[in-house]
Amino acid sequence: VTPDGSLLAQSQRGFRLVLARRDGTLVREYPPLRSQPYGLAWSPDGKRLRFTALGPDERRPWIWEVAVDGDAPTALWPGDGGKWTPDGRHYVFANQDEVEGRYDLHAVREQRLLSFSPVRPVRLTFGPLSFTYVGPSPDGKRLFAWGTAARGELLRFDARRGRFETYLDGASVCYVDVSRDGRWLTWV
Repeated sequence: VTPDGSLLAQSQRGFRLVLARRDGTLVREYPPLRSQPYGLAWSPDGKRLRFTALGPDERRPWIWEVAVDGDAPTALWPGDGGKWTPDGRHYVFANQDEVEGRYDLHAVREQRLLSFSPVRPVRLTFGPLSFTYVGPSPDGKRLFAWGTAARGELLRFDARRGRFETYLDGASVCYVDVSRDGRWLTWV
């Protein structure tokens, strides 16, 4: 629902996005996307809607945008979910690192004036935690996100017994690396 409560956006079967008035009358039905849109987020002024759907690369989710009075949705950046800050100056979302597989938070500063240079997301987090479900506090001064860490267990192979055994007393160990001389291990 738009911030003023006048419009409702709905993701429908057939990978379609539909806008309707509060009384249910249709305002606009946009062309179908490559996948089901989800994570719908209205801009604070109610003029734009962002959501997640399969991107142009057809491999991963992207953040898409459509203007209430616009035609077809536009793919903006790879990413998943997202929210505007209450003042509308920033949009924050999660994006999956294709190598590590974890999600990091990104932010985009919204452009107030017409500009022909593309807006580039800025990475806010990097590390062992994977962040999703990001959103700003009501006053816009803080971000909240769901952070998870993988739990792993380091095993070593006992050739004499022909099986794997726990190593480091079952401590949670991820992202293991071995020194070139084979004498040291590092991990998170």
